[in-house]
Amino acid sequence: MPRILCSLILLLIAGAARAQEADDGAIAAARRWNDALATHQLVTLETFYGERVRFYGRDFSRAQVMRQKRAALAQAPDFRQWLADLQAEPLADGRVRVHFLKFWSMGGRTRSVGASLLLSRGSGAWQVVGESDVMADKLSGARRAATGGVHNENEALERLWGQLATARPGGLSPRCIMVFEPDPEQDAWEFVLRERHEGRCPGDPASAPLLGVARVTSAGQVLFQPLGDGPFRPLR
Repeated sequence: MPRILCSLILLLIAGAARAQEADDGAIAAARRWNDALATHQLVTLETFYGERVRFYGRDFSRAQVMRQKRAALAQAPDFRQWLADLQAEPLADGRVRVHFLKFWSMGGRTRSVGASLLLSRGSGAWQVVGESDVMADKLSGARRAATGGVHNENEALERLWGQLATARPGGLSPRCIMVFEPDPEQDAWEFVLRERHEGRCPGDPASAPLLGVARVTSAGQVLFQPLGDGPFRPLR
């Protein structure tokens, strides 16, 4: 009996050690993911994502996620992000959800939100298969499945940059467009778009002509009002 009991205790200790190792590994992977994002190392960042990612309530491919990240970072050269209070939540299927407080700064402003990464260990390396924040989580479920929509400012901004990458209002590359803080509307977010005149974007650096106003609806539609006047039309 003592020998059996001793074996059980050893098994429990070994299991706890493996669980702790998994938690520590997932947290370390989350930190490395953040380092790549915060320093705009897009090639490295891409290696952290799995082939499919549950991205703020929507199912994206790795390429789709990176397209949004690339467009957003191109327009925010001063973007920086750091994490605090990382905690691992092991799941029954072997994956680990890492919760943290996310801080980011851009345009002279700093913000924060509770967020999380869902990590899965494939061939030895942890990969991000889910990325979300507390607002997206609260609005998940039936409503998100039904609308595939946008539910907070962060999602609205990511949706807008993704659309600007292909629509190019005013014939401008996204890197030549500045996006200003939104004016909240009911079930929508409005952003002022102005020309950026610096670097490879021609024009007088002292001026920033108005392009128009973009509106991102909670249903996920991106609309545009040229020069801030007239009706809003789909941004294409």
